[in-house]
Amino acid sequence: MDPSGYRPFKDYWDWFWGGIGAGIGGDIGGVVASPPGAWIGMGLGGAVGVWIGDQIWEGGEQLYDIVKDAWTGLRGKLEKLKMYNAMLDELGL
Repeated sequence: MDPSGYRPFKDYWDWFWGGIGAGIGGDIGGVVASPPGAWIGMGLGGAVGVWIGDQIWEGGEQLYDIVKDAWTGLRGKLEKLKMYNAMLDELGL
């Protein structure tokens, strides 16, 4: 990650979900109220699409943190077991 906190992939993610939302919103708005409805639907659909993408992104970050913490804890326990095993070997057990 960039030290400034900028995440270019996050922008692409938002654009992707915003595009899907704008497409769906434009289709629905176009059916309901012709061109003005399509424009309004594209704007609202794009905003909703970006929001959905953000929710998925945040969930992924939380899942990553959970897995990372679990892996770190497991590695610590394995290191402790190696230490105990080395002590038992020194004692000849």
